[in-house]
Amino acid sequence: MAFFFLSYDLVATLPNNEGAIGNFLHVTVLMLPGCLLLIFALAAGECCLGKALPLSVPVFLGTISCSIYLSHDLVGSFAYIELGAPHPLLPLAVIGATIAVVSTGLYRLVELPAKSALAS
Repeated sequence: MAFFFLSYDLVATLPNNEGAIGNFLHVTVLMLPGCLLLIFALAAGECCLGKALPLSVPVFLGTISCSIYLSHDLVGSFAYIELGAPHPLLPLAVIGATIAVVSTGLYRLVELPAKSALAS
């Protein structure tokens, strides 16, 4: 998390960072080392989060992660949270559950048959 803020400050000092290049650097190149260190620390360490990662829910979310990536923008196009909403966590939970349901359906209806067709 600290690397996220440090990379954000570095991008903020770049000239003309309002465009795509500043955002690209922040989201990809500058975040990569921090993400790699976080993944390595969770995989190698004996922390509570590292012990929770091999449970069934995180493994399933990792399995359908491609479907989540493909469906989150679709769900986001018709579901949004208004600014100043009194309880923003409730719509966020509904949107997250909708993304999970759509992604699971997409995984089972498209991705699994495609994988089995490619394997044969």
